[in-house]
Amino acid sequence: MKITIIGAGSSYTPELIEGLIARCDSLRVDEIALVDIE
Repeated sequence: MKITIIGAGSSYTPELIEGLIARCDSLRVDEIALVDIE
């Protein structure tokens, strides 16, 4: 699965990534794309 985070410059992004890592056994994430303006 590919996850795209829109607004990746947000202060919430590190917590989101940490949550994905904590659930890596149950989620099959192949790619994370970080998208933000500029």
